[in-house]
Amino acid sequence: MKQCTMCPLFHPVVEAHHVVPKAWWPGKPATPMRDLCPSCHYGTHAAMDAMIANRDLAGLASQYIELARQGLDLAKAAGLTPARTL
Repeated sequence: MKQCTMCPLFHPVVEAHHVVPKAWWPGKPATPMRDLCPSCHYGTHAAMDAMIANRDLAGLASQYIELARQGLDLAKAAGLTPARTL
């Protein structure tokens, strides 16, 4: 069992999440990582996609929105072009 850094509950499966998605980097990603359970991982990507598409964030947990915002802010600072992740 591993701990999700977002919930923070212990889960049998925890996934490595790139705060700035690998697909946005032209080369080897240099992004902070977080260990997330599958639910928090999916929720964060859903929040990121909603922000990119200027969709309503209602119904998404605030911690998902905050981590998605961090990723988008880091991408902007690095001159990257965000694209949908799901």
